[in-house]
Amino acid sequence: MENKEKDFIPTFDQLPGLVAGLAMQIGLLVKQLGEKPMVQSDPMGIELCAEYLSLIEGKEVTKAAVYNRVHRGRLPYRKNGATLYFWREDISAYLMNPEVSVEREKGCSLGARMKGKSGALIIEHRVG
Repeated sequence: MENKEKDFIPTFDQLPGLVAGLAMQIGLLVKQLGEKPMVQSDPMGIELCAEYLSLIEGKEVTKAAVYNRVHRGRLPYRKNGATLYFWREDISAYLMNPEVSVEREKGCSLGARMKGKSGALIIEHRVG
């Protein structure tokens, strides 16, 4: 048995009505998403961070570029031992205001970040 929706090909005259219906559905989804509380994302490693930045910036971001941004204080991160961790919401917030310098608080650990105790980002405005 064939699926009628799969085989549906709209005519040119039907397109405006279909687009209006899709716009209404998208509006409802956006409204629903806006009503839900924000959930903290899981930490990303260096590779996932590079992929995430690539999606945001629309160009390839390498692991070396991520390390470079961390070194220059241009990307918020947490460090647990020798491993760097990144959170999407931290990166998004920083990219919305790139004129600030990012520094990691002394003694910050992955556990502290996940519990929400200490380890908060210190963001200072750059002068000059």
